[in-house]
Amino acid sequence: MRPIVLAVFLVACGGAIRGGPARGPGGAAMLEGTVTYERRLATERGLTLSTQTLPARRVVVEAIDRRGAVVASAATDDRGRFQLRLGTTEPVTARALSISSADGFDVRVVRAPGDRRAHAVDVGGVVPGGQPIRLHAGLGGEEPGGAFHVLDRFLDGYRAVRSSLGVTLPPLIGLWRRGNDGSEAHTSFFRGESATVPGAFELQLMGGELGREDASDSDHFDSGIILHELGHFVSRVVGADASIAGEHDRQRSMVPGVAFEEAFATFFACAVLDDPLYVDTVGVEPAGSARMREHMEDAGTDRMRGVGAEATTFELLWDLADGSGGLADRDGDGVAIGFDGVMRVIQSFERSGDDYPYIGSFLVRARELGLVGDAQIVRLLKHPRDQVLSWPLAGADVWPTDLGLPASIEGKVDGVTDPQPSGGAPDPHNGFDAVQTYRIQLPKAMRMSAILRIAGSGRAADREDLDLELYDVNTDEIASAATEGHEERIDRLLGAGTYVLYVRDGGSGNRASYRLDVAAR
Repeated sequence: MRPIVLAVFLVACGGAIRGGPARGPGGAAMLEGTVTYERRLATERGLTLSTQTLPARRVVVEAIDRRGAVVASAATDDRGRFQLRLGTTEPVTARALSISSADGFDVRVVRAPGDRRAHAVDVGGVVPGGQPIRLHAGLGGEEPGGAFHVLDRFLDGYRAVRSSLGVTLPPLIGLWRRGNDGSEAHTSFFRGESATVPGAFELQLMGGELGREDASDSDHFDSGIILHELGHFVSRVVGADASIAGEHDRQRSMVPGVAFEEAFATFFACAVLDDPLYVDTVGVEPAGSARMREHMEDAGTDRMRGVGAEATTFELLWDLADGSGGLADRDGDGVAIGFDGVMRVIQSFERSGDDYPYIGSFLVRARELGLVGDAQIVRLLKHPRDQVLSWPLAGADVWPTDLGLPASIEGKVDGVTDPQPSGGAPDPHNGFDAVQTYRIQLPKAMRMSAILRIAGSGRAADREDLDLELYDVNTDEIASAATEGHEERIDRLLGAGTYVLYVRDGGSGNRASYRLDVAAR
């Protein structure tokens, strides 16, 4: 029987459905139908004008009586079909929500930090037992199709992690609405733990500029971006995270922890989509464009390489995985640990331990787990591109620098020189030369004292402003010293464990040598 389309967007439309009542067990009336959503595709010309209709998989569908009470609910299957059993043939409102709570998952897309309503499509006056109905999340207006597309990509990521590791990710709340750029989202990003829902995490996605939604940057149909941000969530809850965040690109060398975190998130997105082509669009064609369109398996000859290079990290992760589990090996690298192998290494990094993952420690751990041998690593580092990374790791490829206490070490921060000593443009916030990283271990509760002595005035006006920051191993900041003088100090009573000290550019583009003295008592 051909379904009748009953609803688009958030308004009720149409009247009661007539027909012979369908009865379930015990004489219950059945309400059956499908839920679909509409999406645009990402291309180098921006999002397509043409659209694609897909089933809304595993979403919540409710029947609501005239008093506003939910009298039945169910989840759609992978073809978007649902069946609700009701004890009445009185008209109800059928509603599909951008929530998935089936299969042990708890994932939803709500409107905004201050508006926790799920997106919905509904229709009133539906008589149980009539013809199958179709609830459709379309485009335009509030564009609920965007919310259901985001939810569908979340489902892909959740399933990939469960299939790979047997792990069910914790609850996730996606924050998205059309026109939220500038008010809630200046970019799409993983927000971390929810401040309002214990045990849940949050992820913010861009919905375009208000009034210019189809002519500005939005991410609700950029599958790669959605799954990239989900990848940050995955690394946070499955393994460990050594990123101090900030902007990132492939034209410069960054703090190795930042390069690894961003490259893994992109790897996760491409692997789940089974496509190394990574696309980020702006606007809808014909006026749209691609903000980024790169084949991540081989970023080409004009990208930075090395321990702090995002391109090096991504290409190595992809080459380790491809050739297994459905990921095509297009360059014949000869190593194939698969997506599952990469995820196994990620899972081995212990959060709250002393692990601080970057591409060097990832390769060491993969070898320790027996997934890859030294000869294979050496070949990967040279073929098909020279990744400018030593094996065994040596010199600047060993990160962070471990300090035995007491310690006194000299160094230099440079967020000015262009090109940087490590190559590429300077970045005072997370550039490889602009931030120096030191790891310390405390065997018991102790008072840690760190003194940074700057060879210069320490003033931003002289471009000699350096800061000192103390983090725990989970990259949560504990203390900072950010004055404008020739000396910065941190003195703090700390429990037993691993801690990280950053000596970094004060943020405005600075260059200075220093001596760092660290002791504990």
